[in-house]
Amino acid sequence: MPQGHVNREAGMRLVIPLDPTGLSMNRWNNLHWAKKAKIKKEWTDYVFWKAKEKRTTLEKPTVKITCYFRTKHKRDKDNFAVVAKCCLDGLTKAGVIVDDNSTEIDLQPLEFDYSKDKPRVEIEIREVK
Repeated sequence: MPQGHVNREAGMRLVIPLDPTGLSMNRWNNLHWAKKAKIKKEWTDYVFWKAKEKRTTLEKPTVKITCYFRTKHKRDKDNFAVVAKCCLDGLTKAGVIVDDNSTEIDLQPLEFDYSKDKPRVEIEIREVK
């Protein structure tokens, strides 16, 4: 690193204590549109309020979303795109990210982990300046 150059990393971590299991596409596709709208609003609003507390906007950040499930069942990551959609919409609504399109954020592939007692979603947002 050149002398005098400082690599500063700004970011935040949000913990969303909602169980992501019900947001698989396999379940999602069978829901009535009104139920989908209610669930999406619940998730988006929760992320919004958690993110709003941070009172910051990050320019072109990297976003990593990790889903923690109660069981160790095998899951297809592409079946949980709804989780990412809800989280990104909440971050955008809160003003933490400018927009959720691919020119404004670097969305990392979803990660899955196990937490029997605390299913949740964790969102890590990092901006390297």
